[in-house]
Amino acid sequence: MKAKKGLYILLTALLAFSCMFSNFAFADTAPSIKIELDKTSAAVGDIIKASIVVNNVKGFAGYQVNIKYDPTVLEAINLDTGAAFTNTTVPQSGTILNNSEYGVLPIASHNVSQGILNFSKAYTNLNSYKASGSAETTGTVAVIGFKVRRAEETKIEFAQTSTMPTAVSGVLLFDWDGNKLTSGYSIINPPAINATSNTNIPTPIVVTTPLEITTSTPTPTSSGSGKKGEIEPKVVNNDNTRVIYKFEQKDLETALQDLTPDSKGVKKVDLTLAGVKGATAYTQEFPNQALLSNVLSYKINMITAYATLELPANMLNTDALASKVRSASKVAISVERDYSSGLSSDIQGKIGNRPMIKLSLNVNDVPTDWVNLESPVKVYIPYALTQEEKSSIEHIVVLRIDNNGNAIPVTNGRYDEKTKSVTFTTSQFGRFAVAYVHRTFNDLESHAWAKHQIEVLASKGVINGTSETTFAPQAYITRADFMVLLVKALDLNAVVDSNFDDVPADAYYYNQIGIAKKLGITTGVGDNKYNPKAQITRQDMMVLITRALMVTGKINSEGTADVIANYTDKGDIAPYAVTGVATLVKEGIVLGSNNMINPRGNASRAELAAIVYKIYNNYNN
Repeated sequence: MKAKKGLYILLTALLAFSCMFSNFAFADTAPSIKIELDKTSAAVGDIIKASIVVNNVKGFAGYQVNIKYDPTVLEAINLDTGAAFTNTTVPQSGTILNNSEYGVLPIASHNVSQGILNFSKAYTNLNSYKASGSAETTGTVAVIGFKVRRAEETKIEFAQTSTMPTAVSGVLLFDWDGNKLTSGYSIINPPAINATSNTNIPTPIVVTTPLEITTSTPTPTSSGSGKKGEIEPKVVNNDNTRVIYKFEQKDLETALQDLTPDSKGVKKVDLTLAGVKGATAYTQEFPNQALLSNVLSYKINMITAYATLELPANMLNTDALASKVRSASKVAISVERDYSSGLSSDIQGKIGNRPMIKLSLNVNDVPTDWVNLESPVKVYIPYALTQEEKSSIEHIVVLRIDNNGNAIPVTNGRYDEKTKSVTFTTSQFGRFAVAYVHRTFNDLESHAWAKHQIEVLASKGVINGTSETTFAPQAYITRADFMVLLVKALDLNAVVDSNFDDVPADAYYYNQIGIAKKLGITTGVGDNKYNPKAQITRQDMMVLITRALMVTGKINSEGTADVIANYTDKGDIAPYAVTGVATLVKEGIVLGSNNMINPRGNASRAELAAIVYKIYNNYNN
């Protein structure tokens, strides 16, 4: 995935807002920040402990670092749990920057598929911290585990990437006056791992020149209208059918001020567009910078009569859009009531009288495509279930209508009883409809135990039959079809820029296997091969499911051998699969039959449907 740029912008703004700037002095001794490894020689499966350590940094109050490693050789993990890092995993704390009295703020925005860890931690209550007169000048600020995937020479190092364009070797330090330290310390990388020569110790980098950060992201201010957590837009045009609203950047800043972020460091503000009688479209004009953030630090809930959109702060910051939006005089997002007339009778029958909306982006009054796999928008469409639908709620689905009038299932669409709405996430705008779909097949009676699961998944577009009328529940599933199902069930997305050599570019499974490879869910069977047409074993299926749940942060701990100790065929489980099998047993996804796991047996289409159904319902809410 594309690395998130400028995490330092948020950190800088928070530090600047916490206190007034003043001059600073450096300690007499040579300060440094370094990566310390507990070992530099390791075999496959070994864990290397990497500690980020600062030494003699006067008035030290915070940092941001950008660490690069080879993800094909090493895997970043939590040392306590063994859980693989996701793109938002905050590293374990060290010995300093832990005093909650001073407002500890950790932030992480990694790109684990590319081997980039970008994270920061800082005190935000700097006045109290400085008043204590006792700075934490030396100690460990973060600890990361690296599990060895391949035993070969490799490096873990502070490195410059597009994530931190104005840092020195991927490092920024801050002091308790809110200043960014621009000189007087060294950046020290560790020796190479499994080095084949004795000339692998890098030369320390000494920071001696100022770093200039240019950013259009303003420091939060108390000026502007609105309330904490709320933006109050003004109507700028109302022609009785389309109502246009607008707010200023200062209104957003006021709404965000003093909000407490959630566990992922994201603040949420409400933007309510008041309903107008007779209006069929609501348009909100945004300040240029409102949705151009380099990090997901907040979300704006754009609330209209027809739908609520949860807009990420970085949703418009794509290669295709950023420059256009930055220089535009007008940036607007619209929610419009839509109609199914003109669509095929089959699609109209599925939609019926249910809601249909059109979402669009205009830049300088020009309709502009929005596609962003990395920052999807969550949509809530208010909907009251009919009496008949209440007994088959899982068949309420969402359809995206393409430019040719075709209906494409949005696999994550579902009815949410808490919000009384149909919800889905999308990485592109367009036409969307609430529909009722109940697909079934003629050959499910012999597999009644999986009939409901198969019908629900087929209705939502997660799983397909072998024809319009048959499912072949007893047939074994291939590795390719398994990965298609898994990626759809977990609604995974990534920019696919490479794939396995035996996955043809025109194969129906190309994109899903490419996504799994990009996210680190699978490394194939060796020699850059995936073996897509081979039948998948139950234990391999469990290993890949566990990997997907861990990589995407759906679960944060794995099972251990004791979980499966009572199964009579536990000895048949391959050593590499024990953790994967134990994890799914622990999670209640796999129960076994007759006290057996049957790890080396092939997985049938019906068995997989039952498992995927649990994953779909347990990990996508």
